[in-house]
Amino acid sequence: MDNRLLYYRQNQKRVPLICNNIIPERLGSMKQHDDILGSIYAGLRGIGGHELCREWIDSRGVVIRPHRECLELKACDEQECLRSDMAVTAFVLSLLRADLELEDDHDSLLDMNEAAIRGGTASCRPELLRLYDAAFEAATCEERSYLPLIRKRIEEGSVAEIVTERMADGEDALELFRGLASCLSENRPLCRSASGLTGGPGSSS
Repeated sequence: MDNRLLYYRQNQKRVPLICNNIIPERLGSMKQHDDILGSIYAGLRGIGGHELCREWIDSRGVVIRPHRECLELKACDEQECLRSDMAVTAFVLSLLRADLELEDDHDSLLDMNEAAIRGGTASCRPELLRLYDAAFEAATCEERSYLPLIRKRIEEGSVAEIVTERMADGEDALELFRGLASCLSENRPLCRSASGLTGGPGSSS
């Protein structure tokens, strides 16, 4: 359901440490982070990639950007409209403030990521709903105005899941993708139903 993540993981196969299967290691110090970068740079130099030996080459799902004094999270950037992008942002920001008990076994996280790549939200719906409840509790009023879109996405599936289901139901591909283009121009999330429309900021429809 997410070829982008599949190829994102594979397109650095000559130096796989660059994205390290997307899921980052647990870091105990900045020295450990610097050592990882050093190993990446060594791998790049070994194949003539000297010019790529910069901080930004690290492309794990979460990366440290010391020169900008921030953490960079690789969130979904392939949503069908700006409002959906904002909903993902509100979801992540809320979760950063939430009191969570999260899986920290690296192999288990890799398995969950693989299942999500292959199966979309259907592979982890109970976990996503639990995270949604935690996010809603920790969210600001503005963030809560976007979060119902996340709930709907969890329940109906990702854009890829919805497109796959609607085509399986016999919807014409050209018409479906014309509708998807209109979602972008109208700032309207894609729905499972071809006639479905999403309402305004406070809507949960």
